[in-house]
Amino acid sequence: MANLIKASTLLGKKDPTPAMMKAMVVTGGRQEMKTWLASKKYEGDSPVAIPVLTLDQDTPRVKGARWHIQGRLPREVGVKAADLFSTAGTEKIFFKIEDLNIFSFPSAADSDNVSAWVDATTLPVRFMKEDREMNTEEA
Repeated sequence: MANLIKASTLLGKKDPTPAMMKAMVVTGGRQEMKTWLASKKYEGDSPVAIPVLTLDQDTPRVKGARWHIQGRLPREVGVKAADLFSTAGTEKIFFKIEDLNIFSFPSAADSDNVSAWVDATTLPVRFMKEDREMNTEEA
């Protein structure tokens, strides 16, 4: 998947170079975007979020923006506990997301395509430390 920005870049670990950014610009519509992704060996399974900017034809100004989301979400999402709690050690927290219907998107005019809050206590969770699963009391 050459030229796609990896998650480590988005997390602030590495800035994309101007050449990388320019190589990722696609002019056209949905089909041009699909063709471009295919040229980068994207097969459609891993999640990818692509910002889509609409430009004014008469001026070099952005008229609007939206996201094109494609791929499959993992059924379980792992997070380092230290990213959530300053006192945590090497533990990881895994949230199971089996039913995507738990996500609702209020009207775009009200929320800019941000999903409504999903309470983490409603998700099945498991805790891991190194290669060992922990029970709730240990976590």
